[in-house]
Amino acid sequence: MCSSDLAIAWAAGAGTVGSTEDSLERETATLGGFLEALREGGPTGPGAFLLASSAGGVHAGSAHPPFDEVTPAHPISAYGDAKLAQERLAASLLADRCPTVVARFSNVYGPDQNLAKAQGLISQLALAAVSRQPVNIYVPLQTIRDYVYASDAGASR
Repeated sequence: MCSSDLAIAWAAGAGTVGSTEDSLERETATLGGFLEALREGGPTGPGAFLLASSAGGVHAGSAHPPFDEVTPAHPISAYGDAKLAQERLAASLLADRCPTVVARFSNVYGPDQNLAKAQGLISQLALAAVSRQPVNIYVPLQTIRDYVYASDAGASR
């Protein structure tokens, strides 16, 4: 499916933990449509597909951190369910076509984040400091956060 000169990274998710189930279903359907088109009419030869997912969404209900690729997924929200569904969709539609990599990022931050989404702790704290507005943060006290700079998450090494 993918030529040796072609690598596709899908990092187009707009959903957040506060998104409605309908909007998350539309996002998953959009990815599904893209993957179907890629499967049916994509280039041939070796290549790869990377899906940016959410470690926090997929492992929100998992116990005994840290989590890795063999930790069973345990989403506890529609957002986590949608991310897991997207991972499974990519794996099933591309299984016999090209290697598929799922990157479960946790807390990506950096310039050009959509500040209107009320997502991204570092971005929201910076926005609150600049605008001199309070910020409400709703997470369990035992929540563990790791942060990765957007450019580092996308770097190929």
